[in-house]
Amino acid sequence: MKLTITSLLLTLFISSSCWANHLKIITAISVNEQNQQQVSGHLITQVFNATGEKIHNVNLRLVNSSKVQLDNPILQFFTLKDGGVRHISNHFYAQPLDAESPGSILWRINYDDALGHHQEFVSSKINNRL
Repeated sequence: MKLTITSLLLTLFISSSCWANHLKIITAISVNEQNQQQVSGHLITQVFNATGEKIHNVNLRLVNSSKVQLDNPILQFFTLKDGGVRHISNHFYAQPLDAESPGSILWRINYDDALGHHQEFVSSKINNRL
């Protein structure tokens, strides 16, 4: 009995983890100003929907927002059809990146599909600086 419950829980966990991988987030930055205390510029965030179905009410929020502030803290992508891509540009202010910075951003993404509401955490590497 314990083996069956453990197997079921493991299956549910793996399915949930894979589902988050079907929402790809790509981030790029364009730095306008930089000094000892602060970096500012534009953050371009792109979401690609590879879930296999249309998703609605797609919103992103920064999780590690203590070092990065956005003019608009909630990025709204609205509805994305399967295979759809949408990007948003937003002004940001951040602490200067140091040599040990991982170069990634952790996002909390909320969306709705035919099964209901979902909340996932997705890491987005900063792929390039424009």
